[in-house]
Amino acid sequence: MYVKRLFSVNELLGEKRKNKPNDLFSSSDEISQKKLSCYWSEFSNPEQDLPSTIVLEKENVEDFYAEIATFFQEYSPLSAYSHVVHRSFAEKVGFPDRFSHLRAEAQEFDQPNLRLWVALALAEATSNSLMHSDGEGGLSFSACRRSLSFCLARTKFLYPNLPPSIVAERWQELRKICRMQTSEELVSSITMIFSALLNESPVDTFNLIDDETRSLLKSLVNGNSAEINFWNFFKNFYKDIGQFSLQFSGSFDDRIFAFENATTVVRNNKKGTLLDSITVAFFANLLLPGSFGHIKLLSRYISEFPACIVWYGFFTALSADFDFNTIHDGIGRKLIRDIRSNFDPLSPPRDDISLDELRVLSRIILRSNNVKPMHQRTIQVAIYPGIDLLSRFFPENGTELAPRISEKEQNAQEIRNQHAIELLRKAQKLLAGGDIEIDFNSASRKKRKTTVSSSKTRKYE
Repeated sequence: MYVKRLFSVNELLGEKRKNKPNDLFSSSDEISQKKLSCYWSEFSNPEQDLPSTIVLEKENVEDFYAEIATFFQEYSPLSAYSHVVHRSFAEKVGFPDRFSHLRAEAQEFDQPNLRLWVALALAEATSNSLMHSDGEGGLSFSACRRSLSFCLARTKFLYPNLPPSIVAERWQELRKICRMQTSEELVSSITMIFSALLNESPVDTFNLIDDETRSLLKSLVNGNSAEINFWNFFKNFYKDIGQFSLQFSGSFDDRIFAFENATTVVRNNKKGTLLDSITVAFFANLLLPGSFGHIKLLSRYISEFPACIVWYGFFTALSADFDFNTIHDGIGRKLIRDIRSNFDPLSPPRDDISLDELRVLSRIILRSNNVKPMHQRTIQVAIYPGIDLLSRFFPENGTELAPRISEKEQNAQEIRNQHAIELLRKAQKLLAGGDIEIDFNSASRKKRKTTVSSSKTRKYE
């Protein structure tokens, strides 16, 4: 149950518009008196509390946030206190009325979807770690939680009628604002999987692959495609690739040999980055179906086939032996927890800011005292209400963040620091007239130790 009232911005926030420096727009007209549809839970007090949800009837979302930032700065960012959506979005997703039935709808998601969501998030996080210099922390829960795959899976859970391509565009926009790297190949493949394969009646379909390929992949999602169908399909594109089919049924060494040979055929007969990535991923999964254990092997080909690990995750998830509950120490189980977590539009947001308001505020220098983030170097942003992602945040001076140092570089730096400290200690001991040990290390000989005493030193003086 909820309470609904109509207010203008002035009536809601109890302030009069005043011209202030650094306005985000130049108009000096009186603040718009257009009414806003404001929603409170039945346990809230509309006279004291800000509404949990604000639906804009006509006003543009960006214009609304610009008004708040310019003339009601003490309420900015307002999206930290209220979910703000446009009427067109509210009607499309049934906001907020539908969400009282969301718990019952949550039971409709079957195991193949859950498995695929987890595998794609793992594969995307791994690919980003291999492709980009910042690494984003490698394969971790936080990296998976920031992925487009997680974002689209959460969208599928909360807003099943929302086109995946629109969500992908907003996810990319957030990455751009926060100066984080993206891969067009990964975004295209992941969006296409959610749009063309997972939607029963896709609103938008990427024309990245032909109808025959899409039909074959979708039949695999629905459990109606056998391995032989893929072999027959690939034979039409890659000459002589069928000769390795029997070797994939042999010992593990035979399968590795067959994979390397089949990949060589693909490299010598390229048919496009996407189809080549799908083909290589299919063969990688045949090494040990459902294991998700051959990332290191595929990493050698990621520069040629950027989406191969994402498609490897796709084939892995649809294998009978894939268990998303136990993979990588339970990351999958925790991802499913967040994907299927309950969302109540009549409860205040848990985010620092929404993407729409961040877009407006990013036109000026973002400072911590403006956004008031929960963490110093990260910001929790709502792509849409209920779909929140952690992203990097700008420092106080508005400059770019320094590049992250990878774990390997950190370890090397620590070793260099320890070595420098040890040399300094020995030098101080030598100057003090004590005995020190000098280590001579060689790759081909064992360590040798020689003791040099101060008395011997004086002997030669």
